[in-house]
Amino acid sequence: MASEIEQAGKSGVWQMIKTTYRGVVIRGSLKTTDREQALERLWEVKKLIREGKYQQHTTKFEKLASNYDPKTDRGNKLRALRLHLLPEFKGKTLADCDIKAWSTKIARENPPTTANYILRVARELGLEVPKNLPFQKQKRWDDTQILEESQVLDVIENYVPEKYKSVCLVAAYSLLRRSDILALRKQDVDFGCGGITMIQKKSKCSVFIPITDALKSAFETVRIRPLQDGGLWFPDIVPINLSQAVIRAFKKARSSMVPFTTSDTLVPLF
Repeated sequence: MASEIEQAGKSGVWQMIKTTYRGVVIRGSLKTTDREQALERLWEVKKLIREGKYQQHTTKFEKLASNYDPKTDRGNKLRALRLHLLPEFKGKTLADCDIKAWSTKIARENPPTTANYILRVARELGLEVPKNLPFQKQKRWDDTQILEESQVLDVIENYVPEKYKSVCLVAAYSLLRRSDILALRKQDVDFGCGGITMIQKKSKCSVFIPITDALKSAFETVRIRPLQDGGLWFPDIVPINLSQAVIRAFKKARSSMVPFTTSDTLVPLF
């Protein structure tokens, strides 16, 4: 194997002399000035060829990403790819991608649910994500994170954008999940019998929520009401935009002069 490597110019970095091994053309830098280490890396390259992994190992990450075609939850998975993987690995071959370091960073810097979702996308791409990563400890809720009704209403009134105020009020008084509120149709809300009846998306269970005066008033703030029974109460709300707007509102309220006494950390509705 010694005759298959040479040192390049002044840098002294060892590189593979263009040659063919088992029908595969190999060449390129071995990224070391140490001859013994270069020979070890050449042996590793040949091992990858024997195992049928060399072509994948030298593939650019962008090519892997362009071929990614998730069949479920497509929008969110492509968003995770765009925001968390491409910025880290764009322009690199799979051999140059430090998957372990990146996976560790994702586990440490994100809530466990978010981190696991991003890592699932990486696995679906074919990356070898290590096990036993140092995930954050799940935060536990306590009574210091519970806000008074007046505090929540203050945030909605003074910090939430006008577009999202009605949906936030309905959320506050119905306690429905974001996905359920955005799926609410005219026929689900019966003011005469005084209740919301629907099948929850997550649990698939039927739920009935009595309409209190406060909840009725919340619905009355909706400017454009659905006309047909199947019409949505909030047809133009994009889920992620709603959540981001609410999170920004609570953060802005926390840093303002509004005296929130119950909690140091304000808890968004979504």
